[in-house]
Amino acid sequence: MTAPPYTPSGGRRSLPRNQMLGHATVAITLDLYSHVSPTMQRQAADSLDAVLA
Repeated sequence: MTAPPYTPSGGRRSLPRNQMLGHATVAITLDLYSHVSPTMQRQAADSLDAVLA
């Protein structure tokens, strides 16, 4: 299964993934696949720096 890890980024909605994967709830999908990559961590830190600067 290669699609789920790639679909959470880009602001896409969770419900279609939930349905596609056959999970009973969106929470299951998010618990399994909503990890934060190092790039996402850096972007979040940079955004916070910009706000606080």
